[in-house]
Amino acid sequence: YHISNSWKKFGIEISSQASKIAKKIVPNAEIANLDFEKNSYKSNFFDVILCHQVLEHVRRPEVFLDQFSRILKPGGSLILCIPNFDSGCARLFGKNYRFFHDGTHVTLFSPDSISRMVRDYGFVIENIEFPYFESEKYFNIENLKRLKDTGSVSPPFYGNLMTIYSIKK
Repeated sequence: YHISNSWKKFGIEISSQASKIAKKIVPNAEIANLDFEKNSYKSNFFDVILCHQVLEHVRRPEVFLDQFSRILKPGGSLILCIPNFDSGCARLFGKNYRFFHDGTHVTLFSPDSISRMVRDYGFVIENIEFPYFESEKYFNIENLKRLKDTGSVSPPFYGNLMTIYSIKK
């Protein structure tokens, strides 16, 4: 992702090690090493919130969505990227679905469940995308061939990840 240098950037990371890495990757951002539930940002503070592969790791995602709604300005954008536990691969591979093999995934979303939750917290969904075909790293013949082997862990495939673009009412 590229975010303009003219924007002031903030980040919250619970892991001190990951905070250090984030500070190196985005040196002009204010990275806080804390639990997001304990954030002290003012209401209506942010224009955009990007939450990338986080919500599936928290037991109470509703707390995060409530905070997103509080700290995001009306008309601000919330972008969420999360695994889709109702994807074609999830259905085909069952217990061998790739995202089931990460024990830190404690909240499992489908497009329907995340859409309802996002709307319940005052957001209007503009678009849901399933990025895959743009990535040569994942969209390749080897991964396509792996779709036949449902006895192994599923490959990266279309629909495994979803990106929800929404606006705060």
